[in-house]
Amino acid sequence: MANAGQKKDSLLAPASETISGIQNLNFLNKVVNNNKRLVVQRALNGKTQGSQDKDTAVGNYLALVKGDSVQIASALDANIATIITTAQTVLQGLPDGTPKRGDKDRAKKEALTTALVRTLRI
Repeated sequence: MANAGQKKDSLLAPASETISGIQNLNFLNKVVNNNKRLVVQRALNGKTQGSQDKDTAVGNYLALVKGDSVQIASALDANIATIITTAQTVLQGLPDGTPKRGDKDRAKKEALTTALVRTLRI
């Protein structure tokens, strides 16, 4: 069950820890990192990879880290699902507004609804 009283920092902490986890940190030499960028850009643009040793080396490196990347993505999916569930629970509990604070409460509820709709479309 989602905790509607949960603070932002504690809600976002698991996703932040997943992103910053040691298995997600890869420190590369500048030359290697630049070559990695080129290989990834080629792949995203549907271009064939080069046949130079550095292209092959980057391809091998990316293949090695793929397993960790899939695990990290799965963990982030779970973290984000918790954030969305909590936001939906908070949304259900928000008042439509009172005569005194109606516009402020309504604006907050509409902003959260809009954010959730955009998030769920992604």
